[in-house]
Amino acid sequence: RDNPQASGTLPGDIFSAQTQLKELSLSNSAITVFPSNVFNKLTNLQKLFIYENPQASGTLPGDIFSAQTQLGTLNLREMGLQQLIPSMSSLAQLRTLTLNYNQLTTIGAIFDSSPQLSAIRASNNQLQVFAPYSSRPTALTIIDISNNQLKFVDPATFVDVFILSLYNNPWVCCGTGFDVMKSLNEIEPMTCGEPFPGAFPASDPSPGGPAWSFLCPVW
Repeated sequence: RDNPQASGTLPGDIFSAQTQLKELSLSNSAITVFPSNVFNKLTNLQKLFIYENPQASGTLPGDIFSAQTQLGTLNLREMGLQQLIPSMSSLAQLRTLTLNYNQLTTIGAIFDSSPQLSAIRASNNQLQVFAPYSSRPTALTIIDISNNQLKFVDPATFVDVFILSLYNNPWVCCGTGFDVMKSLNEIEPMTCGEPFPGAFPASDPSPGGPAWSFLCPVW
């Protein structure tokens, strides 16, 4: 791990000699500008943490991750992001992605470009849709999309999920299909905006029923 405690603008060639670097942390370093070529020599990088640099909001170049084809872990928490960085489409090996505390409204593109993604943490954004991709990512087992603007989710998205956080979203319905989520071993309750008739089976209306019934309170 390498954290030079830099601040301001990083020199574009600051890591040009660290070609074998596998893990890099630049978190909470008061960085305001990331040059587009700053990670170009780090082709062996597997873990990258540049979270909590909100002063760099809107300054991450579109091609900043174009050389990180081996990256498995990326943490962009609290970076002031309003959209995904275009070069994230090159992160085919990505398995863990953290996007908490940004201003993202959609993150669907990452599932098409990173089929091995197994954990995504995107709480405290402005997400309105979570599943805008054409095929469900079967590798996804950990999802945190709490504290967003979601009103509906397709239960089929969570079939193989082990850990799921959905609370503090303005749900207007919860649906009846959450009984498909047999793999869950940890779930945090939703906050539903309105009661939805039929959200619980008539034979088992209590929150102690099937796994999916934990998702909505009983009115």
